Amino acid sequence: MAARWLSRVARAVESALARGMANEARPRRRPPMRKKAKATAPVAKPKPSHVVLREGMTLRTLAQAMQVSVGALETTLEGVGETMASYEEVVPIDTAELVALEMGYRTKVMRAASKLGQGNVQPRPPVVTVMGHVDHGKTTLLDALRKTSMAAKEAGGITQHIGAFVVQMPSKKASMTFLDTPGHSAFSMMRARGAAITDIVVLVVAGDDGFMPQTKEALAHAQAAGVPTVVAITKCDAPGANPQRVRQQLLANGVMLEEFGGDIQCIEVSAVAGTGLLELEEAIVLQSEILELCARREGDVEAVVIESRLDKGQGPLASVVVKEGTLKDGSYVVAGTEWGRVKSMKDGNGVKISEALPATPVELCGLRGVPSAGDVLSVVSNETRARRISAARKLRTEDHRLGKLDKLAGGNALRLEGKSSNEGEEEKVERELKLVLKADVNGTCEAVRDAVERLGSVQVQVRVLYAGVGPVTSSDIMLAAASNADVIAFNTRMGKEAEAEAKQAGVSVHKSRIIYHLLDEVGRLLEKRAPIHKVEQVNGEAEVLATFDIKGKKGEKEKVAGCRVSTGTISNLEGAFFRVMREGGVVHEGRCISIRRHKLEVDRVGEGNECGVMLEGWTDFKQGDKLRCVEVVAKPAKMVKVDGGGMKFATE
Repeated sequence: MAARWLSRVARAVESALARGMANEARPRRRPPMRKKAKATAPVAKPKPSHVVLREGMTLRTLAQAMQVSVGALETTLEGVGETMASYEEVVPIDTAELVALEMGYRTKVMRAASKLGQGNVQPRPPVVTVMGHVDHGKTTLLDALRKTSMAAKEAGGITQHIGAFVVQMPSKKASMTFLDTPGHSAFSMMRARGAAITDIVVLVVAGDDGFMPQTKEALAHAQAAGVPTVVAITKCDAPGANPQRVRQQLLANGVMLEEFGGDIQCIEVSAVAGTGLLELEEAIVLQSEILELCARREGDVEAVVIESRLDKGQGPLASVVVKEGTLKDGSYVVAGTEWGRVKSMKDGNGVKISEALPATPVELCGLRGVPSAGDVLSVVSNETRARRISAARKLRTEDHRLGKLDKLAGGNALRLEGKSSNEGEEEKVERELKLVLKADVNGTCEAVRDAVERLGSVQVQVRVLYAGVGPVTSSDIMLAAASNADVIAFNTRMGKEAEAEAKQAGVSVHKSRIIYHLLDEVGRLLEKRAPIHKVEQVNGEAEVLATFDIKGKKGEKEKVAGCRVSTGTISNLEGAFFRVMREGGVVHEGRCISIRRHKLEVDRVGEGNECGVMLEGWTDFKQGDKLRCVEVVAKPAKMVKVDGGGMKFATE
């Protein structure tokens, strides 16, 4: 047993030693090397091109919104003369905007809405915008409310710019700020702006005219702005007025009136008879109470420019409606890209006032330039701050304008390159009507420019080289003369010096006070530049009855076709040619050498008469051939009338 056990142990040891030697002789495999991941640079997030600024932003939150370090923000603040004690200190909204502009951002200021119970927040009057179709009685309705006659003073009896004024309601219980917007189709942007800054919209619909295109557009502006609407059916005492039909039209266009289960009040009004005014006042007051309108009377001032113009004696004037705070005389203000110091303010009656509370419309004097309608006006601490903000905004605006011009230039270069490659094709001449536009106020200028440019087409484009506010000056005439442009003066005057220069330079100046007449005049200017199309016109046709041989001037035989004119007139005038028709096809086409009647040379022969015809290069006349007299005439492109005034070329 012991020997057997020892032999097993010996064999196991030998086997283990053999496996160990074999493993040592076998080459060892190295473990696979793990590839080291290459270090990649962190991808930097792109900086935003614009930043939203809100009231109460601290230095830290402003840096986070702009995605810059707090240190970089502090450096920029020091550059504009501001220092912050800590990262948690609130940055004034005008300082935040200036820093953002200095660092190359586009800015948008968002202010928190005031609510009752917050500090110095107090109730304010409603801002009511009257909107509707042209000549539906909007201004007449406001005249009845404020006992004036503005409609009689307006050119053509239609409103052509936004008017803002305070109306003491008939019951003397409350005052309201009204905005009267134009109803003409050309003033779409002005209606949109009126709806954007208002609290309540009064949609005026004439009882004898009904729901019209600009009524629908005004309703769309009010709905887009989310503004509650009150419907006033005017001219209810006019012959043919049918308020019930108007209600049905409103319902068909999605206006849910109270009597049909909706929430929109509808009042029947007659401005001439003075009926329904008290009911309209009660409807507006009820709607304003539901809205709980309020505003701060202290703190940051915010107002909106609704109109601006250039006055010869006072300089730039801006009509604004205060939204928050109290605007005071002597304040430094910034409106869009313009700045200034308030020298004086006048209310809607032209009376000078020293301060304007929320929802008050005023006309202020003291700006260095004419701001654009719709710009936000804000009060800043000092003149240096106002200058800096204005300069920074102008720089951003100019950069944006140059960028658009670069894109436009690139598109034109591609278009010209495409034309030059088609060498065999006839070169197309670009036709355009160039205009220099001057108007009385900024909002009207903007609306007229938009309406005029819409009259352009593929055939003739309308390009406004310059649009400005104020009288026509010598520089406007020089620009028009250098560019071969016409000058449009809408509701504004022209100095004697500019008039003399226009006469000397041969510049046409078209003056107008009514938008209809202006657009008609632009239509006539377009008609003068109409592209000419050459078309063939068949003047007449003759049938060959017989052929004759005559002796020509050189003694050669010439073939004459004896014909009778069956339709129209055949002629041998310049521009006319003949087609020889045989069995429905053209066998020859050429110029006529001679037409004779009773052996006399004539230019034309009328229907039913007989004559002899000789054609150049053709003698193979046969009885029964038709000689068709064709003339190439030049016709201008067809023009069609445009709704709202003016004409444009019809699309091909």
